Amino acid sequence: MPFQITHIKLGNIKEHGTKQISQVKLSNNIIESTNLVVLYIDAGMKYYYVGPDEIKYNVETAHFDNQNTYIRTANNINVLDNLLNLPKF
Repeated sequence: MPFQITHIKLGNIKEHGTKQISQVKLSNNIIESTNLVVLYIDAGMKYYYVGPDEIKYNVETAHFDNQNTYIRTANNINVLDNLLNLPKF
């Protein structure tokens, strides 16, 4: 069963883009850390969000090294990731 991300929390202001996301809130009101979401996605769980255009976008992980893993919109070709447009909490 895929999990819908409805809100994001920005934490690391030293980073740029979706690397700033520290937590997500799901449609069932559960709050998960980005690190936990990365683990779950890498284990095969599916996450998505609904954009302002009402389209469902899948979320994927990005790994640059063991210290810098984060989430982002899958197959995103835009400089700005719409994941950052979700409401903040």
